[in-house]
Amino acid sequence: MPVWCDLACCAIWIQAYCKYTRPLLANLSSGNTVFLDNHGLAFRAHQLTAMVKKYLLSAGIDVGAACNAFRHSAATHMLENGADCRVLQEYLGHSDLSTKQVYLEVTQTQLKKTYTKTHPAAMAGKQLSKGEVEDYLVRSS
Repeated sequence: MPVWCDLACCAIWIQAYCKYTRPLLANLSSGNTVFLDNHGLAFRAHQLTAMVKKYLLSAGIDVGAACNAFRHSAATHMLENGADCRVLQEYLGHSDLSTKQVYLEVTQTQLKKTYTKTHPAAMAGKQLSKGEVEDYLVRSS
């Protein structure tokens, strides 16, 4: 499905929220805030985390930081699908490239599995030195 379909669907839901739900929540202290909590106050990040965690737990998924789990997954998938490290750094808002090391480690693990499963030398049972494997991983990433 094209990205514009997702964006159009998202826009429809936001319009419906603004037309039908927000007026029921708004009060004098709401101001111009778009997303409101049940008390008409600005919806805060910790509330979203609590809500996402509640739904994940009800689905049988137990994670520590619910919203961060989605952020981590998105970054890992982007790297696995060829995203440039510098672009990903900007996307995540990291000032230091080393802060995304955790995503790279996951990707390196995936690369090692892929190498073992698909590289002709690995499939032939040839044992490569650690340096040869690292060279392959660097060329592949």
